[in-house]
Amino acid sequence: MPINSTVGIPQGDPMSPANFSVVTAELINAFNQTKAENFNNKIEQKTIYNSSEWLPAAFGYMDDLFITASSKHEAIQLFELAEYHLNKLEMDFNYSKYKALWVHNGKISQDQPIHTQGGDIFLNEYLKVLGVPITQSQFIKD
Repeated sequence: MPINSTVGIPQGDPMSPANFSVVTAELINAFNQTKAENFNNKIEQKTIYNSSEWLPAAFGYMDDLFITASSKHEAIQLFELAEYHLNKLEMDFNYSKYKALWVHNGKISQDQPIHTQGGDIFLNEYLKVLGVPITQSQFIKD
């Protein structure tokens, strides 16, 4: 039975993190399974060179979701998987809210945006994760 809603959960609602966890549990499991399959099916030698290969594909905290991918191709694959799962729930991404940090050979890169069927995700020179800046430099200009 579909539940028709005219508004979302208000910002700061105490139920927001719990609802987010319930709604995204299947998505996070699909992310992690897909990334593990990509790694296990990898033809090249498996090394620790690209440490993002060894991390789970998704981490969630409260009502935030962090996705790690070992390549742009994998990032696109994971975002398209997310679009598929969210469409089943009649939800979608607001691409203007998403940011990406691309690290290549140990340096943060300002490469081209990540293009998906649903929208573009632009690359930043830093991200704030739970209020902590992830950056190459010691200075952040907000």
